[in-house]
Amino acid sequence: MALGFCTLCEDQLGMLGSHVTFRYEAKQKHDNMIYGIADVYKSLQEGTLEDTMFTIDATIIDVDLFNDWKYVQCSTCRRKVTTDEWEMADKAFWATCYPDVSSVVSTSSLLLREGLLVVWIQMAINPDEEVSLLAENLEKWEKDEDASLVIIKGAGRAFSAGGDLKMFYNGRKSKDSCLEVVYRFYWLCYHIHTYKKPQVALVHGISMGGGASLMVPMKFSVVTEKTVFAVPEASIGFHTDCSFSYILSRLPGRLGEYFALTGARLNGDELVAAGLATHLVPLDKLSALENHLVSLNSGEENAVKAAIEEFSLDVQISQESVLHKQEIINECFSKDSVEEILELFEAESRKEGNGWIVPVLKGLKRSSPTGLKITLKSIRDGREQTLSECLKKEFKLTINILRAVISGDVYEGIRALTIDKDNSPKWDPLTLGEVDSKKLDLVFQPFEEEEALELNLPKNEQHRWTGKYEESVHAAS
Repeated sequence: MALGFCTLCEDQLGMLGSHVTFRYEAKQKHDNMIYGIADVYKSLQEGTLEDTMFTIDATIIDVDLFNDWKYVQCSTCRRKVTTDEWEMADKAFWATCYPDVSSVVSTSSLLLREGLLVVWIQMAINPDEEVSLLAENLEKWEKDEDASLVIIKGAGRAFSAGGDLKMFYNGRKSKDSCLEVVYRFYWLCYHIHTYKKPQVALVHGISMGGGASLMVPMKFSVVTEKTVFAVPEASIGFHTDCSFSYILSRLPGRLGEYFALTGARLNGDELVAAGLATHLVPLDKLSALENHLVSLNSGEENAVKAAIEEFSLDVQISQESVLHKQEIINECFSKDSVEEILELFEAESRKEGNGWIVPVLKGLKRSSPTGLKITLKSIRDGREQTLSECLKKEFKLTINILRAVISGDVYEGIRALTIDKDNSPKWDPLTLGEVDSKKLDLVFQPFEEEEALELNLPKNEQHRWTGKYEESVHAAS
């Protein structure tokens, strides 16, 4: 949960678990004292901190009222950001954490108030904490008669930027170092798709890759004019995962292939029009909508829908939107191979009025040939697969890609994007024609002599969480 961003470097300020410097008025200086915000505020209320100016280094463990704080100092550029500059949500929701998870509040803030649960997720999915915390509590809340509605929203100015790419990169030399978190996250995706209570995702900013899989499957996905969605994994040698081979393959025409291969960005209006979100609400009304849902105190689906619709706008798609290009997209992206798609797409780019294709085509040509081919086959297979089948397939793809079964492109892509940031990946193989189709099939095959690695999703919906991952034979050793 973030209190705001530095207006110069845009670094997050006040993230739970982060170390920041606060300025406060007190009578005497307390040297070498480290306070959590809850402790400081409690001391202020009790009068044990007196009124003069001093600075406290604090690790944020709780958030409540901040009217008395003068500024927060940015840990990156050291600029002092005053309370007036903080981009805060309604202070009524910066509340004490849900008691059962007080030991892990550095990852999410959870509030149980009259049957409502609000979850803040950080910009990037923390593999060891965020996934486990969210999965465990979704299970608990689904069974809890006192919990009627779950709201999920992002910390700061993003919903979620996706998984931790550096975690994958750092684990590249240790076989299956990321197996456990991958397994957990696919179970989480399945659970969100099949959840039995109403969920509302409030998506105010970036929602990409695996992070978007926390938004799209929800019963109500509320986006704004500032929302940005994309699934760009193919470009770095990975594949469109976390149930997106199921989701995208069910979009109109060949939009699924287009979004998966190009990583095209969609805004809020486009997300609703494409069927990837349910409602468009102005950003400046999002806090009021959340207040309204809280005051509604109901998990009745029609009541929740009606409440959201009170704040919703009609979708307006610009003439430049890719959704108005479906005729060309359907023709090009229905071809059997990536090579044929690019050939026809390039031919279309030469026609008058098709200048929009040129930058898209450049992006495709810069992408990993292996990633493009794996992704196209996965989306195509997804058209005939159930949700469970898609997730099981995607799990195999993820593990085999991380094992570099046919290519190490994913690590080269991550290196170029997030490690060295040179944006000059050296793909191997270098061209689409060099990608061996027989080798390509290897990443889709079952794990030989490793049946325990297969993603085993519950067959009985009512008891799907019986035998949690860490208690099963499938846990990473």
